[in-house]
Amino acid sequence: MRSDEEPASAGASDAAVAPGDGRLDPFELTVLARPHAPAAARAALGEWLGESVSDGLLDDARLLLTELVTNCVRHGHLAADAPIWISADLANGILRLEVRDPGEHGTVSPRTPNLTIGGGYGLHLVDLLAARWGINRTRGTHVWLELAHTAA
Repeated sequence: MRSDEEPASAGASDAAVAPGDGRLDPFELTVLARPHAPAAARAALGEWLGESVSDGLLDDARLLLTELVTNCVRHGHLAADAPIWISADLANGILRLEVRDPGEHGTVSPRTPNLTIGGGYGLHLVDLLAARWGINRTRGTHVWLELAHTAA
């Protein structure tokens, strides 16, 4: 693997189940704003969640994280070496995912999906699947979402 294709500077392998409480330690990952970033984020999140959640929640979480990171790469107007910070926490029946980037001029709003050439589905999927979600544009772009969790 070439050095410019390294998927992450921090990984899910550092995350572990906290002793005694059945809760996963928080997940943190940084990827660069390159085409492979969504796949790297999706894989690391899947490794972190493992068998701690239902297959349906795991699929939804990976899909939505892929969409959010893809939005950073495609619409964030970021340099290829710009960081995308990803975090997740699983506690109290909620899986919270957060994606931040330093971009201040990218598009962050649902748009009408294009049924002919594709695209425009990301935030529609977030709105459909997440229990709650939001956007903060202070010092970059921060999109977060929450998914209801039931133990696997």
